[in-house]
Amino acid sequence: MKNKVLKTAEGLTSAIKKWKEVEAVVLGEAAEIGVYDPYFSIDLDVIYSGSLLPENDRKQLFASASAFETSPVYPIDKFLTDELPVKINYVSVTRLEIILKRIHENMWVYRENGTNMFYRLKNGMTLYRKSGKLDNIAENLDKLPESFWERIINSAKCQLSSILSDLGAAAYRSDGHFFTISASAFLRCLSGLIFALHREFEPSGRMVAERINAFKDLPDGFKGRYESFLRNDATLSLEKKREIARLIVKDFLSVSPILSS
Repeated sequence: MKNKVLKTAEGLTSAIKKWKEVEAVVLGEAAEIGVYDPYFSIDLDVIYSGSLLPENDRKQLFASASAFETSPVYPIDKFLTDELPVKINYVSVTRLEIILKRIHENMWVYRENGTNMFYRLKNGMTLYRKSGKLDNIAENLDKLPESFWERIINSAKCQLSSILSDLGAAAYRSDGHFFTISASAFLRCLSGLIFALHREFEPSGRMVAERINAFKDLPDGFKGRYESFLRNDATLSLEKKREIARLIVKDFLSVSPILSS
């Protein structure tokens, strides 16, 4: 990581920790990429107690920020500082504790956004830690029950079968728009399944293909089919791509419930 990037991240952290409810600040791995790579970003997870600081107050924390925008749906701020892109995810300790409690009670529901939040908290670089709450969360993430992974795997397999039907219908109707939407859902669900089979949390979508290709024990022929499905090739009809997806699903419906890395 370049000194400028780390210095900028630490400067942002110094501003963030003035907010007394902040428990920890974690830097994501996208900051380790070269600054001229389009995937580069200073991604910070801010773990906080109590209530989220209002938007205007958050703006005041980042005096040098430009192009500041906040999500109307999720607790996320984005802006530029020192000409570098910044994304801040605000993560409530209370929400995390509820999620972990539901997981251990086997009441957690697998959502489309998957396990990336857990990945960020487990694998990021801790820039600030006020208390032991982040350590407690990390410890809980190391002790997730087997039912957690089984729930993800079973849910993903059911979803893949349903999505496969959507791909078939779209191919039959030559509906490129719906096929593309279904293909996106297929890839998201497939990646969640693959990481769950390896008992790993999902990285950012920008890193998924690279990590999947690094696994050594995927079904025979998977990587070739995976690359073919991803390829933007006019010679591959929608029906052919749907058939590739079907073969991928067939392999994973019978795969071992645990794969090694």
